[in-house]
Order: sequence, then structure tokens, then C-alpha cells
Amino acid sequence: MARYLFVSPHPDDDVIAMGRAAGATRYAGVTIAAKTSSTGAGTCHPGDVLGLVHGDIVEIGDKASLRLDLEITAVSGTAPRMHVQIETRKAYGAGTWRVVDAFEIASAVSSQRRAMGGCDRFVRAVCTLSGTSPSFTFSLTGEAV
Repeated sequence: MARYLFVSPHPDDDVIAMGRAAGATRYAGVTIAAKTSSTGAGTCHPGDVLGLVHGDIVEIGDKASLRLDLEITAVSGTAPRMHVQIETRKAYGAGTWRVVDAFEIASAVSSQRRAMGGCDRFVRAVCTLSGTSPSFTFSLTGEAV
């Protein structure tokens, strides 16, 4: 195990900068409304998805559209291929997943962006690898709009 120590020539400046960074840190979360209530973001109803930042409700409800970015940063194996498909369903623990959209099949380092509509409350990405000993390093990020 390697260990590194950095000694700043201006330790007081470092303490001030770390204090500012800590002060800018925010808490965020997602929860489900249990009852009808009036909030700063509008009225929520039982079952609504609530987005919170520092305890304040900033978003209410489901979003039917997604904008997603697939970034593949490393690929190895013989004839490696990765298929990423986006699926959705209305209920958390029950129901059939249906395909909303899919990214182009990837076999090399690449970037793809997709926008898709028709999403229900719950969404998942299903990644299928093929080839001989395929390995992919990737991230899938995005937002519901």
C-alpha cells in the first residue's frame, strides 16, 4: 500500500478552503409522499415522488422523458459487444418491464446520448455483454425531464 502526504506551504489557506467546501455541501434525497400536502414546489399527493434538497421539497411527480448519456471509457476482450436497453414499469415490485429505447450496440470506447419518452415511474438499464471475455468500463448518467 502506498501512502502520500502533501504539506501545503499555506496551511491556513487550506483550512479556509476546506471550510468553504464543507459549507457548500448539500443533502439531497428522494422519497414518496404519504399524504396530500402543500409544499414550496406545489401540492403533492400520496404516492408522488418527491425530490428534496436540504429538507426542502424542490420537485414533485414523475417525469415521463429521459435524457441519458452512455460513456464507455475502456473495452477489452475478443469481439466485445455491449447492448444497453432502457426498460420501465409502473409499479415497484410488480408488473412486466417494457422496453422504452436502447443505445446502439457498442464495441469500442465511445459516447452516446439518447432522449426517450413514454417512461413510467420506475426505470432500469439492462446491459448485455457478448464476445469472449468482454469487459467494459462505462457510466450511464442523465436526467428525467
